[in-house]
Amino acid sequence: MESKRKPSLFEYSGLLVALLLYFFPAGQTMRCVALSIGLLAVLHYLWTAEWSIATKINCTTLLVAALVVAGSKILFLPPSYIYLIVSRDLGENNANALSEMIPRRAFVIRQEGSEVLHNVTVTVHDSRGIDQMHNDYIEIHSEIDPGPLNSFAEPLHFWLRPTKPWDEDYTVALEAREISLNEHIIVNCLDTDALFAVRVIAAGKGTPLLSCRDEGISADISEWKNDTPKSCQSVIPTGSTKFEALLAPRPFVLSSPKELIDMTPHIYTDNRMHLLGHLFVCQHRKR
Repeated sequence: MESKRKPSLFEYSGLLVALLLYFFPAGQTMRCVALSIGLLAVLHYLWTAEWSIATKINCTTLLVAALVVAGSKILFLPPSYIYLIVSRDLGENNANALSEMIPRRAFVIRQEGSEVLHNVTVTVHDSRGIDQMHNDYIEIHSEIDPGPLNSFAEPLHFWLRPTKPWDEDYTVALEAREISLNEHIIVNCLDTDALFAVRVIAAGKGTPLLSCRDEGISADISEWKNDTPKSCQSVIPTGSTKFEALLAPRPFVLSSPKELIDMTPHIYTDNRMHLLGHLFVCQHRKR
């Protein structure tokens, strides 16, 4: 007869550790470790029980197959990660008087993947700044939930003043409990076109999770030379008056190399627009 032996303390402990590791937010690899520990605890119970050899072999085969399938899904799913996108226009929104209008660019935090990321720290470094020791901006979040950018809700964001508007170069460190990432953002302009380059990689990896660059950008884009060419049109949101109007504090004026857009037309008149915004002069295309 086959005994109905109760699980031992060792087996209970193994299952408990497996559950804690699996649901503790520590990334995909740790989940595979948790599954392995759980499997070992179950196999120990299985092979020390007084069951027939055939039953033990059949159960072991099923358990190992289930582990392989589950582990493969976890390991080969795209990792969850975060990155920054920047606004297409500069917003002027932080002044108590017209003379204090300062152009700022919005940085929006986006996430790809299905996992919640915890203990997130975003550090943005303006590489164009003169005083390099004081050119870092740090944003901290306890967690960031997955999901697409909602076109009707205010996303996680912040505004920064670029040292050299439209000649911008930012390096970004994105740290979460589950993953560490590095991002490089370049903002340029040519004639009246805004140009962008964005590249996101996991720390210690060579293949980018995200890479795009617009044609004609004049900055050094050597990092992008081996990446598949892709325009940033699908990465950086268009329709600035709708997208950037969601970002607090709401801009009074949006300025681009092409035009000034008055976001409060009921307050200011056209002949005062030159006081509200700065229209920047960009390099011209070679004819």
